[in-house]
Amino acid sequence: MKKTILLTFALLSVVFLASTVWGLSINDGSNTDVGAWDTFLAGTNNLGSSSEALELTWMQYVTGDTTLTYTQYDDGYDEISIYNVNDTTDGYAFALNGEPDFFLIKWGNGGNTDDPNTEYVAWTAWTNSEERDWAVISLSDSGLLAAGWEIKNIDAFSHYGETGAAPVPEPATILLLGAGLLGTGVVTRRKI
Repeated sequence: MKKTILLTFALLSVVFLASTVWGLSINDGSNTDVGAWDTFLAGTNNLGSSSEALELTWMQYVTGDTTLTYTQYDDGYDEISIYNVNDTTDGYAFALNGEPDFFLIKWGNGGNTDDPNTEYVAWTAWTNSEERDWAVISLSDSGLLAAGWEIKNIDAFSHYGETGAAPVPEPATILLLGAGLLGTGVVTRRKI
């Protein structure tokens, strides 16, 4: 009886830990869960008159992966819906076409701000995190600001690219694997 209660408690704990405790959502009335903030990797305004190939080379350099390829390259800003996130004034999300490892965003003009230590960034690279079919960025991301970059404004969004899609196990898959391993351990222990 004690073992059954202990096993039930352990399984419920795993289920609880596998579920999302905190998530961000878009402010469009649907409260769509977009996961967590994606992580800023790098920024630049030194790509000149960039091209898809030049931007990909920069992404390969930033990520350290020379095999990285675009899985999507979208220059149709008019077709992209950008949403505010969780009633913040500087958090935004937009749907991606795939589930990339990384994504690039090209902003309108870079240029200088009023602060001599800060420049407007023209290209930003981000690591995609939790809800991988959403780009979720904060204009006040600590990595962005620490690097001395500032995004002029969200309306300066020009285009984006998705790179290196890789499958990520879902919490339910991990839960199933954990339950199987736990069951195997219980059966093995009983045989001993």
